[in-house]
Amino acid sequence: MGTEYGYPRGAWGAVARRIGSRHPVGQLVRWRFRVVDKGRGRRGRRRAPLEARDAILDDLSVTGARLLVPAEDTVVRGALLELEIDGGWATVRVAWVTPAADPSALWCGVMFLLPDDQFMAGVARVMDAANRAAGRRG
Repeated sequence: MGTEYGYPRGAWGAVARRIGSRHPVGQLVRWRFRVVDKGRGRRGRRRAPLEARDAILDDLSVTGARLLVPAEDTVVRGALLELEIDGGWATVRVAWVTPAADPSALWCGVMFLLPDDQFMAGVARVMDAANRAAGRRG
């Protein structure tokens, strides 16, 4: 087995790519499947935005989050979603999906791709609140 940058081959991808630390949260957030073509449909009709769904934001960092979503929503690795935190939206990519202990739910990890300023301000507020609740400084 060779090495990559001083790590055993294959281990490099297992290194967490998060910047900063994870912050346990446990709050309700909204998400929806991303509509890639936001233009007009075939007959010139504007496509309606997809309905937002609830998820539990389990933990959060400045680069991504872990969500608990209903299993019926068929979230798959690589899917593009839109996540809402504190009124701001971000396009996110699903990095991994795994079953939860409750068969009606799935855990998924998402990476923030295109967050707006309001979303990132919301992330900072949620992380600060989590730090205060845990009694530690950010």
